[in-house]
Amino acid sequence: MNFENLICVQELVKQAPAFKLGTVREWLFHRKHNMLTSAVVEIDGNVWLDIDRFNIWLSLDKDEVSDFRNLRTREQLLENSFIKATKLDDWLRKRHWNGLESAVIKKSEKRLYIDVCKFNDWLAEQNQNRGFGVSSF
Repeated sequence: MNFENLICVQELVKQAPAFKLGTVREWLFHRKHNMLTSAVVEIDGNVWLDIDRFNIWLSLDKDEVSDFRNLRTREQLLENSFIKATKLDDWLRKRHWNGLESAVIKKSEKRLYIDVCKFNDWLAEQNQNRGFGVSSF
């Protein structure tokens, strides 16, 4: 264990735009059932999370590990882009077939977290304009 990888819950929530304190506390409360125990360090009643192990826990069903700091909710993604909500919803609904699955983390029935780095990579792969970004000067 490396002490530099430990983070308290409040600091994790500060650094993670997509997470609410109540959500993280609920995950911690159920940690024995949801397999989060492997990321938790508990000393004298204080709880810390190992950042690397927490990221692995978030990405358990993925080939690549996402960093919690890169995750956004659907609403956060929409407020910082010009993508229409209906288009994003369509992409998310079809994520199992269109390749967007690797960018999406589902930790409850109602909440999806989207890795913005992987989402941007997916968008670039979908681009059919081969001249995008190439200067014609």
